[in-house]
Amino acid sequence: MPNRDRIGPALAYLEDWLAFQQQNNPAMPGLSVAIAQDGDVLFERAWGSANLAAREPLTPRHLFRVASHSKTFTSAAVLHLADAGRLGLDDPVIRHLPWLAENPDSRLAGITLRQLMSHAAGVMRDGARPDFWLLERDFPDRETLIEFFRTQPLVVDPGTRMKYSNFTYGLLGLVIEAVSGLDFACYLKSKLLDPLGLAEIGPEYQEGAGRFVTGYFRPSLAWEPIAIASSSLPTNALAPATGVYASAAALCRFYDALVFGDVLLSAQARQEMLRKQWTVPLDEFERDYAHGLVLRDLGGRRIAGHSGSFPGQVSATFLDPAQRLVVSLMTNGYNVSVDLLQTGIWSILDLFEGQAAEARDAGTQDVGTQDVGPAPLAAYRGRFFTPAGAVDLVPLGEVIYVANPGKAQPFAKCGEIRRDADGTFRLAEDSGLGRHGEPVDFVFAPDGSLERASLGGFPLLREAAFRERAARVAAARTKER
Repeated sequence: MPNRDRIGPALAYLEDWLAFQQQNNPAMPGLSVAIAQDGDVLFERAWGSANLAAREPLTPRHLFRVASHSKTFTSAAVLHLADAGRLGLDDPVIRHLPWLAENPDSRLAGITLRQLMSHAAGVMRDGARPDFWLLERDFPDRETLIEFFRTQPLVVDPGTRMKYSNFTYGLLGLVIEAVSGLDFACYLKSKLLDPLGLAEIGPEYQEGAGRFVTGYFRPSLAWEPIAIASSSLPTNALAPATGVYASAAALCRFYDALVFGDVLLSAQARQEMLRKQWTVPLDEFERDYAHGLVLRDLGGRRIAGHSGSFPGQVSATFLDPAQRLVVSLMTNGYNVSVDLLQTGIWSILDLFEGQAAEARDAGTQDVGTQDVGPAPLAAYRGRFFTPAGAVDLVPLGEVIYVANPGKAQPFAKCGEIRRDADGTFRLAEDSGLGRHGEPVDFVFAPDGSLERASLGGFPLLREAAFRERAARVAAARTKER
């Protein structure tokens, strides 16, 4: 399969790295990841637990509440109506919702659909009482949302900066209903989801849709996980901002269809959806915002997508339009940086792709398979352990990378092992505080598998051997006392 051949080596390492990330993060009970290229889902894996009390393993078929991913769907619905000539992005919202004129703040009369979609309307983020996010009361219903927009002033002048707001997307849902004559959920399902045959996505929780995860809070790792039965929570009038549920693979398919092909949107609408509107102020990742899509520069890529944060669940889906590559991940732990996980996945894909391109340009063999002596370079792959943590040896091209699977970017500033002309393996690159330039030795078992390695004499052991040595040392020290 051509697509799998292009990123297959990266997927093999990603599976090990993602499993390590989940297993070593107590705030992450479960993790589900899918990767698609050219419309095909090539990678679909899940680790950990969907429900800790029930000891229910997480599977790729489990459903998550994907929260602010909903904004991508809502923006797509607005653009779908624009394609049909039913509205324009620069229409004043009051044209479609005349009751907005009742608000004493005259600025509301001038806000446009484009400003709502790009979070530039100046509306409060979650209203005056956002404690529904703490599950202390229900999400606002339609009447509550309408009353808010009839009476509450804007907090920032519209069109002056990006100011994220869930309430603005609730208002967009009312626009969609007013223009189409359908309720929001019905419009999403009939116009965007059914044409793609996506059974594992829905606009709001629906009993019988599938197996939903249990979410967990763990504000401090000193705490035990707190189960939050949030998956079945109705989001009412804020469904256009935060109601959608999905699996990771289904999100990959939706985001791919949104940007490529003409099943959902015209070429002009697809281009408009990706058009930068604002830079996100004071943002750690220096992101931009388009229409229901976050834009981010990462390792030479310009990726687009959205993240979502629901009580006890977080998720993120991003695509690279240049390579038609989509990555979706979701976890039922709340105190987890999905942006860092996305960064790690894309950094791994970049490294493997870069090495594959170098191998093609040089006319060499496939990545990680060169014959370099006692065994093909691929045989030098493996996870090893030291008292300081895990170490991954990852052969790529003519290099064996000494990666740290515990890091958000395991290959960032990592060591590199290369083979000298005389056959000696050596740390050709390492930290100035490490073993740069020192020899590396490998020991293979009789079956040909790599048993251990030593970097400048410092041993890297397989898990079983490390556990045995640690137990032996501990027993000896205890006996000495």
